[in-house]
Amino acid sequence: ARPQLQKTDVHEILGQVKALLIQKFHAKNLQWKEQFDPSLPPVKADKFQLQQVFINLALNALSAMEEKGTGLTIHTSRDGGFALLEFTDDGPGIQKEDLRKLFVPFFTTKAKGLGLGLSICHRIIASHDGTIHASGKLGQGACFSIRLPL
Repeated sequence: ARPQLQKTDVHEILGQVKALLIQKFHAKNLQWKEQFDPSLPPVKADKFQLQQVFINLALNALSAMEEKGTGLTIHTSRDGGFALLEFTDDGPGIQKEDLRKLFVPFFTTKAKGLGLGLSICHRIIASHDGTIHASGKLGQGACFSIRLPL
């Protein structure tokens, strides 16, 4: 669906996502850390679509850290005319050859899963004139960076 753009506080959405998922993190003895820039202005976004993206990224991190890891850190900052949101975990990481394929529909590294979550996230962020990028190394965790215009 086309995004219904309105001024949106990403920290408020992240707070709602945390409230939904924090028990899952605690049940696995994983931390949820926040490093928010309090001066970050609102973005023009569809808050429900952003919530879907943030939930997907947090659940992916949770799933990855079942093997190895201590927690997820969500960092927000301003990068020029963009809001930058980084979801970083210290889980098992991502194989280099998989980084290029993460946002391709039906690609998955999970035993269970369709491989649609990250492709949907990519489509949502692109529909907001933003970008999403994955980085990480095998054994050193992963980071998903989102840039949204201010």
